[in-house]
Amino acid sequence: MPRITLKLSKTTGLGTLEFNGKKYDCGGKVGFNYPKDTTIDGTKEECHHSREFDVDMNWAVLWIGQKGVYIHEWSQLEGSAGCIHLLKDDAKEFYDSIKKEKTRIVFSWTD
Repeated sequence: MPRITLKLSKTTGLGTLEFNGKKYDCGGKVGFNYPKDTTIDGTKEECHHSREFDVDMNWAVLWIGQKGVYIHEWSQLEGSAGCIHLLKDDAKEFYDSIKKEKTRIVFSWTD
């Protein structure tokens, strides 16, 4: 099963996402209750509209369905309400590499 490793700083929310031999800078929300070990099924949308925040999220890969947490493109890594932000080119590359199959996500806080 493919594996994503996601690490965020406890103090800044900034970190890295590693998948398929690539490492991407990313950002999340400090203190958010991200699960430590989950599996995704490859659900993704070129553009997902968040009704909660009334924003479009490009290159969105669903991570935590019941909370609506996605890994997606954003103009900056900081300032997340819970999703994992990737910059434009990285988000597209990551999105394209996700297949419709089970993929494990292992998350940890650093610092």
